[in-house]
Amino acid sequence: ATLGHALGSQKLEPLSKLGVRFVPNPAHLSVGGLRVSVTSGDALSSVLRSGLVLRPQEKPVEQAFRLLLQQRSLFPVLPRDPAQVSEARAAALDFPTNEVPDIILFPSANGANG
Repeated sequence: ATLGHALGSQKLEPLSKLGVRFVPNPAHLSVGGLRVSVTSGDALSSVLRSGLVLRPQEKPVEQAFRLLLQQRSLFPVLPRDPAQVSEARAAALDFPTNEVPDIILFPSANGANG
């Protein structure tokens, strides 16, 4: 069932008129010509915990983000972390057409420390 069907299209109609668009999680969008990837999962924590980021020690978050972009995926570490990341939808984690997005949005507790 679609979200519109589950909630009732009458409830969603006012949002649709405002230009609200419901997308899956994660989502890869084009907004005004910019490639944007968004997810509700922390894409940096698994890279930082994996032990892949050793140097430079003074900038681990920057290095983790660089690794994430080089792997062309929001969650490149296997096994996937967090565990809620489904392997059945693993292709949705990869950047479309293997291109790095212009903007990536995700929550992370690690950004404040790096």
